[in-house]
Amino acid sequence: MIFKIGGMYYKVQEEEKIQYRYEVLGQVDYLTGEIVVDNKLDINRKNQTIAHELLHGMLFEAGYKEQDEDLVHRLGIVFYQFLKDNDLSVFKEEADL
Repeated sequence: MIFKIGGMYYKVQEEEKIQYRYEVLGQVDYLTGEIVVDNKLDINRKNQTIAHELLHGMLFEAGYKEQDEDLVHRLGIVFYQFLKDNDLSVFKEEADL
């Protein structure tokens, strides 16, 4: 999966045992544009983690170098639910559909 944030591309990849090595479910590298998530997560947890890491990317691209992890965690949960439960095609122009 590839996502575009503020003109930059972020590619999602899965790796083994990331949560055991780094004590996180996912992480983002702003320099390489890589988002890595643990490959053992169930689909809902994986997508929620991707939403969390995408929020980090959005904040970084908006100029927020220092980020409150608790805030990103809470917003990530709501952001994932929002993405999952809503039809976002309304934001695309007709030519994009």
